[in-house]
Amino acid sequence: MLTPQPTPPDLSSRLLRQRRRVVEAFLWVLLGVVALSLAVMAALLGREALTAQVLVPHVALLGLVVVGLVLNDRHRYEVAVWLLVCVLLLGATLGVFVSQVSGDAGPLLLYFVPLVLAALLLGRRALLVTGAVTLASVAAAALLAARPPLGGGDEPAWMAALQFGIVYVVVAFFLDRFGLVFLDTLRTSVYQEARLNEEATLKLRAHQALREGERFNDVLVENLPGIFFMLDRSGSFFRVNRYVTENLGYSASELQRLGPEALVRPTERALVKERLAEVFEKGHVAQQLTIVDKYGRQIPYFVRSTRVTLGGTDYVAGIGIDRSEIDEVQSRVQLLNVELRERLERITALRDIDRAMAGNMDLGATLNVVLQQVMQRLQVDAVSILLYRADSQTLRYGASRGFEGAALRRTDLRLGEGLAGRAALLREPLTLEGRAAFRDAFAGASSLQHEEFESYMAVPLVSKSQLQGVLELFNRRPFEPDEDWSDFLVALATQAALAIDTARLFDDLERSNHELRLAYETTIEGWARALDLKDEATEGHSRRVTDLTVRLARRLGMCEDELVHVRRGALLHDIGKMGIPDHILRKPGPLTEGEWEVMKQHTTFAHDLLAPIPFLRSALEIPYCHHERFDGSGYPLGLEGEQIPLSARLFAVVDVFDALTSERPYREAWGPQRALGYIAAQAGRHFDPAVAAEFMELMQGSRERAATG
Repeated sequence: MLTPQPTPPDLSSRLLRQRRRVVEAFLWVLLGVVALSLAVMAALLGREALTAQVLVPHVALLGLVVVGLVLNDRHRYEVAVWLLVCVLLLGATLGVFVSQVSGDAGPLLLYFVPLVLAALLLGRRALLVTGAVTLASVAAAALLAARPPLGGGDEPAWMAALQFGIVYVVVAFFLDRFGLVFLDTLRTSVYQEARLNEEATLKLRAHQALREGERFNDVLVENLPGIFFMLDRSGSFFRVNRYVTENLGYSASELQRLGPEALVRPTERALVKERLAEVFEKGHVAQQLTIVDKYGRQIPYFVRSTRVTLGGTDYVAGIGIDRSEIDEVQSRVQLLNVELRERLERITALRDIDRAMAGNMDLGATLNVVLQQVMQRLQVDAVSILLYRADSQTLRYGASRGFEGAALRRTDLRLGEGLAGRAALLREPLTLEGRAAFRDAFAGASSLQHEEFESYMAVPLVSKSQLQGVLELFNRRPFEPDEDWSDFLVALATQAALAIDTARLFDDLERSNHELRLAYETTIEGWARALDLKDEATEGHSRRVTDLTVRLARRLGMCEDELVHVRRGALLHDIGKMGIPDHILRKPGPLTEGEWEVMKQHTTFAHDLLAPIPFLRSALEIPYCHHERFDGSGYPLGLEGEQIPLSARLFAVVDVFDALTSERPYREAWGPQRALGYIAAQAGRHFDPAVAAEFMELMQGSRERAATG
C-alpha cells in the first residue's frame, strides 16, 4: 500500500536546490574531462596536434559548459540542463558522422550520457526528445555511411543502426522508470530533511525552556544562606554552592577527594557516616557538627540534611549554618530549618511545573499545576489566572482555585480596566490591602463580596517581552511577604508565563495543521465537482458514491484513519477522466472498441496524476483499481480476489449500483431492487461475494428505515 507523506511548504525549493547540485556536479565533471583531454592530447601528440580543427570544438565546448555553470548558479536550472544535453548530443552526432569514415564506434556510447541526464533531471518529455534526436542522427549517419557505423565488417550500416536503436530504446525505457523512482527518492529525502529540521527546532525550544528553569534553580541554590551540598550514596560530594569555598576554603575538587568525614573532628566521623545512612533510610536528619576548615579552624555548624530524588537516583541535600554566635543558635536553626524545607519544596514545585510543561501541552492542565503550587508554596487562600488576548486587548478568565463560588469566571477586562488591567498595562505588580478597599475595588463583582478577602495582589505574566496574562492572589488576611516569598512569586509568575506561551505556540501549530488539512479536503472536493461538471450525465455521482462507500467501509470495520483515505479515493475515483477526450467521455451511445481502449486508460491517468502527491498516495487504491474484477478479468492490472485492495472492492459495488440506478442518455435508470439483483448475480465474478452481501444488507436496512420513518 502506498504511504502518503505531508509535503513541507518549501519542498519545491529544496528539490530545485538538490537538482541544481546534481547539474553543477555534471558540468564540473564535463569541464574537467574536456580540459584533461586537451592536456593529454598535447602531452602525447605534441603541440602540433592542437590544430584549429581540434581546438575550436574543444574551446566551444568549454565555453558552453561555463555558460551552463553560470545559468545553473543563477537558478536557470532547466536551461542549464538542456544546454548540457544539447552539447553532448552535438558532440555525439559530430563523432558519429566522423566515425563513418574512420570506423570508430566510440561516439555512439556518448549518446547515452544526455539520455541519462534528460531522464533523471528533466523528465519524460525531455527523454523522448533526446531519444528522437539520437535515433534520427544515427539513422542519418547509417544512410550516409559507406560501412557500418559500429566499426567495420560486412554487416550493413542500417542493421548496425537498428541494433543500436533497439538497445537505446530499451535503455530509455528503463531510464524512464528509474527517473520516476529517482525523483520520488529525492523528494522523500528532502521531506525527511525538512521534518528532521522541524523536530530539531521543537526540541531546541523545549531544551531552551528547560535550561531556563535549570538556570533559575542554580541561582536559588547558589544564593542559599550557608553551605549547601549534595552527597550520593557512596558519600561523595555531588554538588556544593559557593559558600563552601568562601567559608571553609575548600575547592570542589578537594571536597570530592576528601569526602564529608574529613571535614569534621575525628570524634564525629563515625556519627557522620551513621547520619548519612539515616538520611537515605528515613529521609532527613538534623545534627550539630564541628567542621574543620582548610586552615584548621573549627567552626560549629548546625547541618540539616534531606533525601531528594533526581532522575531516579537518591541524594542527600544539606545546608549547614554557622552557629558561632551561641546566643543566636536556637532561633537561627529553627528559622533556617523552615527556610530549607521551603526552598527545597519550591525547587520541587518549579520542577513539577517544568515536568508539567514538558509532558503536557494542554494549557488547562498546566495552569492547574501552577495554581496548585502557588496556593501551597505561597500560602494564599485563592488564586486565579487571567489570559491576555492580543486580538481584542482584553484579559479573560483562564483558571482559578480556592474560591467558594464561581467567582471571576465571566471576567473580561480591557487593558487598564480594574487592578488586573492596570497591572497588565503597566507590567508591574499591584497590591490592595484592607477589606473596605477590597470591597470598593471589586464592587462590580458580586460573587467576590461574600468571600471576605482582605488583601489582593495582581502580578503581570510576561514571557519573551510579550504579555501572557495576569496572576491574581487573594487572601483573607494581610500579606506579609518577605524577600524569598517575593522572589519565589516572581519565579512562579515567570514559569506560568512561559507555560502559557508554550501552550499557545502548540495550539497555533495544531490550528495551522488543521487548516492545512481542511484546505486539502476542500481542494479534493473541488476536483470531484469539476469532474461532475465535465460529464453532465454523472452529475452528483461523486458525492453519492463517496457517502455510500464510507458507510459500507464503516460497516465492514474500517477505522477512522482508513475512512479518510477511502473518502478521498472515492471522491477522486474518476480523476483520470480529465485525460479522456470529450468526444469519447460525452458520447451518448456505446463506445467503439478503440474508444473503449482509450476510456480504460483513465485509471492509469489517475495513478500518474496522484502518485507523485504524497498526501494522496494512500487514496490511490480506488482511482487505480476500482475497475478490477474479482475473477481477474478487470483492468488495468488484471488483479483477482483479495489481490484487489479492499477499498477498491467496496467501491466497485457502490459505483456499479449508482451507475445502474442513475439515468443515462443511452438507457433509463434501473430500480434499486433490480440493481441489487444484478450485484447478487455478479458476486464472485465482478464483485467480492462478502462485500456484495454486506452491501445488500446495508441497502435493505436503509430501505426498511426509510419505510418506517
